Amino acid sequence: MAMALLLNMYRKEEPLSQVVFCGSRVALQMPLAGYLIRWSGLVSADPQSFQSYMQKGKNICFIPGGYEEASLTSQNQYNYYLEHKGFIKYAMKYGYKIRPCVAYNENKAYQTIDKFYKFRLLLNKFKFVGTLFYSKYFLILSNPNINIEMVVAKPFEVPQIENPTKEQIEEWHKKYIEYVTQIFYKYKNQFDSKGGDLYGYQNEQLKQLKPKL
Repeated sequence: MAMALLLNMYRKEEPLSQVVFCGSRVALQMPLAGYLIRWSGLVSADPQSFQSYMQKGKNICFIPGGYEEASLTSQNQYNYYLEHKGFIKYAMKYGYKIRPCVAYNENKAYQTIDKFYKFRLLLNKFKFVGTLFYSKYFLILSNPNINIEMVVAKPFEVPQIENPTKEQIEEWHKKYIEYVTQIFYKYKNQFDSKGGDLYGYQNEQLKQLKPKL
């Protein structure tokens, strides 16, 4: 998914060429790989950089779950890390709309080891990657014949509040998660009818996220 988005940056007629892609500051500093990541156009997703682009009105693409969501990846179900809420705060502060993207079958590109989540998330706190995965081709190439489908949802709108309270951020983050859950199940039968359900990780627990009836 990331490479597809990055390649689109070089098609100047594409709207994606106007998007700022944000990623982990640690990834940008890695030997060799960090150079390639910076060359591809990724910038740091730290709060200072994030806000500097929002102050200029730039469109931003990022993964809210970050390292933690990668550590929770499972080919058996879809896991969403729920404890990053800063993007809701900034969207409210700078008057941004949020367009969630749901990737179906991306979690099947590699086999995952669905154990030691707490330890792996602890590693993330020290900026170490906690993913455990392999494929038919060991760690290099993904499994073949995986059709990854991407749904880009309609914008989710939040009220513009210059200094939102913690309660307001919690309220709108909850509504955002409900919206993403609705989108996930709306298209699940079309793109991954036999796949697992959507789960959210919060307070050291994975709980199934269910759409409102």
